[in-house]
Amino acid sequence: GPSMNITPCRLGYWRFDLPTLMAEQGTIPLSQSGVKLTNSWSGTALNIGSAGGSQVTYPDVNTNNGWANINCRQGCLRFWFKPNATGVVGPFVYLGLPNGTEAWTLGLTNGGTTMEFYAVTNGHVPTILATTNTFTLSPTNWMQVAFNYGVGGCAIYINGTVVASNNITLTNYPSVTTRSNYGMVIGNNSAYNASINGQFEEMETFNYQLSATDISNNFQLVVNADSDLNGVPDLL
Repeated sequence: GPSMNITPCRLGYWRFDLPTLMAEQGTIPLSQSGVKLTNSWSGTALNIGSAGGSQVTYPDVNTNNGWANINCRQGCLRFWFKPNATGVVGPFVYLGLPNGTEAWTLGLTNGGTTMEFYAVTNGHVPTILATTNTFTLSPTNWMQVAFNYGVGGCAIYINGTVVASNNITLTNYPSVTTRSNYGMVIGNNSAYNASINGQFEEMETFNYQLSATDISNNFQLVVNADSDLNGVPDLL
């Protein structure tokens, strides 16, 4: 959540390589339903199923060390995603109330052809802060998403390239109490009725915005080994 600690760092890192779904920083899920691990280009991936309630929820702040897993006010969310079917929609990551009156969420919309981020506090009208142009997702190909947000605006990157940006500073996000009660949901909302039906890999959260160069270079590391992003290294 929002923190005055501005030392730039990676807050969370989820490789989804362990049956416990433990993050690299030791975070254990608060709950999970209808998920499995699927072989991936990096060990295994978290597979959110097609059942409406399929999800994994992590605490907003780790109880064992007080370390935040995400900063809703400013930072970057980066991960790889592959849909299990065409036309999937739903949240990639959701923090907020089940009724949506408080929310911080990035997800697929419009039949899975656009991505948008919106944030809302205390029942105000949701502010859609970023929406991409239409794109096509394929169940055979991974895409990397990086979402910068906070002071000075926000930007969505797909496969290393910026696809949506604005200069609106993020001011709305769920309260500390809401984030504590409902956690950080991956692949669904906190009402558990909007499964995204897809796979997640190598998810990271940062408390600062990554540079365009950092985002591009990180993406190229994978593309250099798997040029068509089908999950199979070119050498094979």
